[in-house]
Amino acid sequence: MRGRRLLIVAAVLVVLIAVLGIGTYLGRPQPTDQQRLYRLLAGAQKAANNHNSTGLTHLLSRDYMDRSGMNRQQLVGMIVQWMRGGEDWYVVPEITDLQLHEDFADMALRVRMWRGREPTGSSEDFAMAVRWRKEGRDWKIISAEGYAAAESGAMNEP
Repeated sequence: MRGRRLLIVAAVLVVLIAVLGIGTYLGRPQPTDQQRLYRLLAGAQKAANNHNSTGLTHLLSRDYMDRSGMNRQQLVGMIVQWMRGGEDWYVVPEITDLQLHEDFADMALRVRMWRGREPTGSSEDFAMAVRWRKEGRDWKIISAEGYAAAESGAMNEP
């Protein structure tokens, strides 16, 4: 009977270690929130340059709402329309400031866009402010300002 209890306790401990993230115990620490946000932005850049609307829209929170009144559904529609527009744009976002607060992050960006698949010639530059919220283990965008500058130039062109 005692042996069976020890076996149960050992099994529970193994499960707990796995749940807590065995990678940490093997010398692979989890990325910091700052590192995760940088990686998410790099993924967004890759998605934009590859016309992968899903790669962009999965970053948006269900609660997305910006100052102009645009909600998630409206922004998703705009992104999909832009991606299907047929025009190639090469996009390079640069983080100019990142402020982390508990479960929120404010990211200031300088975004440069070039016509075509490569950065050549002059670019269209604009500033963006993006607010992120931690939702479970993921970071999601809950609002963004400044994309209207890109929208007026690139996103609305036929």
